[in-house]
Amino acid sequence: MSMEELEGALQEMEAYILKLEAHAIDQHSEESARRIAEMIQRLQEIREGLMPPKPGPQVALAEAISTLTAALKKLSLDPADERAALKTCEEFSRDRPIEPRAVAGLILFLDQLAWDYGMSNDPEVRSALENVIGRAAGALKEAGGDVFPMPGFTGPLVSLAQQRGFKAQQVLTPSNRGAGDIAHVIRRAIRLPDGGAWPPVFGISNGQWTPAVDAVDQAARTLLRSNGFAVKDLRKLFWQFVDADPAKEAALLRAALNRFWDIEGAELEKTRQRVIQALAARGISVIPLEVGSQFDALYSPVLFERKEVQSEIPRNTIVRVMRPGLIDSYGNTLQKAVVMVSTGRAG
Repeated sequence: MSMEELEGALQEMEAYILKLEAHAIDQHSEESARRIAEMIQRLQEIREGLMPPKPGPQVALAEAISTLTAALKKLSLDPADERAALKTCEEFSRDRPIEPRAVAGLILFLDQLAWDYGMSNDPEVRSALENVIGRAAGALKEAGGDVFPMPGFTGPLVSLAQQRGFKAQQVLTPSNRGAGDIAHVIRRAIRLPDGGAWPPVFGISNGQWTPAVDAVDQAARTLLRSNGFAVKDLRKLFWQFVDADPAKEAALLRAALNRFWDIEGAELEKTRQRVIQALAARGISVIPLEVGSQFDALYSPVLFERKEVQSEIPRNTIVRVMRPGLIDSYGNTLQKAVVMVSTGRAG
């Protein structure tokens, strides 16, 4: 019999005994009530003897942090962020009491880390994050503090935050939700038992989700497990699309394309084409270049920047396009293409 089946059987026995107890009370039978109370006590002793003990708060939190640490190692984080995560989590162990201020620091750090990298887009990491934050928040509440909202909360955030004495900070963010709706919980509200507090920060939808915004967001999602440096940069660009005029949108798209142009991957190629299409809609074209073709006098220095690399392939062959060349609708150069060209065999 599995532990789940055993627990189910014990629950059925407990339900039956409780029915007997209710009947004994109706019959005013003190002897029956006494014997049933002994049965309930005995059932509890059996459960405690057969079922594994539930871990204490510090054990549960330490185990949740261990799972989260393993999940984070599958991502390509900035080494500084990875070191900060390890240092923050080191304060918690199975045999160390949970200190409220350390718990608050853990929650605030994980909220910031999750937002910087868009970690909610990865199911495994999102689940591990919510588990840690949920257990940390529970421990803080038991100590007399408050955390709002808890993971999985779906109620009216702003009004309930106000009822709990928190004045929410609100920042605009690109979103496909209705304008003014809450799109993200960027930072949770925290109150320590000693009264120290941090207000919540909610991302408020601007009601705009354009193909350009979607392409940049998708690039960050695709790169989450392979190139954290690019993800953080793309997330910063994503924020700047709020109230961006056409010229700024074009500049943001150019910056995004440059950031992940030279990163390989089949899924990323689809996203790259979406950014190129968004640029084309704004009158900006990518200068066509083909790896393997000959780089000759037709490649004007006005449009192309040549970088030589030693290679086994024939001399003057294009080996790699490190940065795309961009021109506007009038043919003006907005950005030179950076091209790696073979010098041929050494010697």
